[in-house]
Amino acid sequence: MPLPVLSICGRGTQEIRYSKYLGYFLDGTKSHGLGFRYLDELLSLVTDEKIDTFEAVVETEKWIGKASGISDFVDCVCDNVITCAQHIIFIEQKINSGESENPNSETAQLLRYDEAIRANEEFYGQKQLRIYLTPTGRKSSKSPGKLYPMKIWSVSVLVS
Repeated sequence: MPLPVLSICGRGTQEIRYSKYLGYFLDGTKSHGLGFRYLDELLSLVTDEKIDTFEAVVETEKWIGKASGISDFVDCVCDNVITCAQHIIFIEQKINSGESENPNSETAQLLRYDEAIRANEEFYGQKQLRIYLTPTGRKSSKSPGKLYPMKIWSVSVLVS
């Protein structure tokens, strides 16, 4: 695997730093000067549907709800969530790791996220796009077979 870009800056491969980095460039309101072009290009690679990103809201490390656990509920936090006029896009990325485990759940991370999203009224009525982003484009080994590999920086997509 190539040297992760933030490693050059002494930041290693901590996932949250990459989430913030990605979120910054996906957010057209930031001062990078790209507007929503980066987000629009990403979406054009994963869907043929035109998604209106004019007033998109990008949130990093967003709480998306709770999933059932063994003895209690498990909080689910997605790396980047982008809310558009009629769509919501969930991006979960993995740099040098697989899906995280939770000691209170035997369910795979992305399946927990699916459960949390389905139960969260905030997401009702919106078309959803789920992206699983990895350096190699590998599919999740523990979650639904609906994830499709795609090269961007490498991505797997679940559309629902």
